[in-house]
Amino acid sequence: MLKQESSLTGKHILFAVSGGNAVWQSVETVTRLKQAGADVHVVMTASALKFLSPVSFQRASGNKVETDMWEKLTEMSSSHIPLSKLADIAIIAPATGNIISKLSCAIADDTLTTMLLACESPIFIAPCMNPVMYKNPIMQENILRLKKYDTHYKFIEPDEDKKKGKILPPQDIIDEIEKYCLTI
Repeated sequence: MLKQESSLTGKHILFAVSGGNAVWQSVETVTRLKQAGADVHVVMTASALKFLSPVSFQRASGNKVETDMWEKLTEMSSSHIPLSKLADIAIIAPATGNIISKLSCAIADDTLTTMLLACESPIFIAPCMNPVMYKNPIMQENILRLKKYDTHYKFIEPDEDKKKGKILPPQDIIDEIEKYCLTI
């Protein structure tokens, strides 16, 4: 029996990982995206590095993990721009309150935010934070600001019966991405 080709086959995905408790789930998400035929490039924040080593993501994706945009300065290369231009879609999972707030204010002070602000393709955001932080009125305002640009920023929210602020399981995130990829 022939395996049906995934809508992710051949897609270039920029996978952004910020420092939340769900970082470990992101390795599984990257693994499944790769298994579905996607070319996944991972970028991690300094906070994400405190939770998990880039080696885990490198093994899952088969690509070098970007962690420091200043690392290549001696080579006179800005790797964040080509990866951003190459991406068919970007995913932030987990997306902490810090990353969501930076994006909503167009702050680019690290590798991840610089890449995302240079990314012209759709960016899927899977929020993950303490429920009290998630409900904070300023956080909600930042989320609403990004949602106004719904052709560019697409939120992957937890199910209503799940605790707000808790990230969806890897397969649910992938299902959302695949649905979108069927439309492009």
